[in-house]
Amino acid sequence: MRVIEGSVLGVLGAVDAREGRLQQARDLLERGEAVLRGTSNHVELVSLLCRRGVLEVCEKRPQQARKTLEEARGIAARLGVSSDTTIGRMVAELEEELRV
Repeated sequence: MRVIEGSVLGVLGAVDAREGRLQQARDLLERGEAVLRGTSNHVELVSLLCRRGVLEVCEKRPQQARKTLEEARGIAARLGVSSDTTIGRMVAELEEELRV
């Protein structure tokens, strides 16, 4: 159940970020991250980290977004995530956000 809670908080944070509610998005993403770090579901953590990275780009914090991307990449690599998976695509999308 904790994984679901963390994942939902991440999705809600991403929605708030798209709607321009950046502080609320950050709060939700931080709560979701704390929950997911307490579980063994690293796939969902990578997903949330990618969402957090996009938020950091929106907040004009590219250095922090790059650090977040590196963490997400590292976890994804340890998991053996390929680029044709949902998580692989999320990492690629964050990479693209940082190139713009």
